[in-house]
Amino acid sequence: MDIESSKMIAGIGSLMIAIGFIVFIGWPALVILLIGTILALMGIKGISDSYSEPGIFNNALWALLFVIIGIIAFVVITVFSVFVGITGIAAGDLSNIWTWLTGIIIGFVILFVFFILHAVYIRKSFSLLSNKTRESLFNTAGLLVLIGAILTIVLVGVIILMIGWILAAVAFFTMKTTITPAAPPPPPP
Repeated sequence: MDIESSKMIAGIGSLMIAIGFIVFIGWPALVILLIGTILALMGIKGISDSYSEPGIFNNALWALLFVIIGIIAFVVITVFSVFVGITGIAAGDLSNIWTWLTGIIIGFVILFVFFILHAVYIRKSFSLLSNKTRESLFNTAGLLVLIGAILTIVLVGVIILMIGWILAAVAFFTMKTTITPAAPPPPPP
């Protein structure tokens, strides 16, 4: 895949991720986020290959893995906690409600930690993109994604995340596609 199509695919994927944060709740948001993530990752892979910088793609891939691990841990802990809470309530033991609530809180904390790890690696990927493409919007987008991830705990972070992904899309669409070849090694003496 050439760099022009890679940047377009990554830009469209980034826009879809931003739209997923706008929709925010339910299956439509998850589907939009999933498709956007796949497209962004495909585009980033093409750009990473074009610039011969594997760190761009590898950091984005680590970011995706951290989100997947966080979501799986959250679902497992939450389902287990709800099951324990419901079985306790059914047996007449109301003390299991605290187990249920504690489990859900622990699940959210684990999800939050993995979401921040995700944002750290997105920022690393975008910083490398900024260095290779000389497009400073990638640095700004990466910083906003990280700040947004940290502030999701107070929900204003979702808006900042959306803005970060919109800036990433703009950066992909406006980045220059001329790749300066590496300087050849000096001739042996």
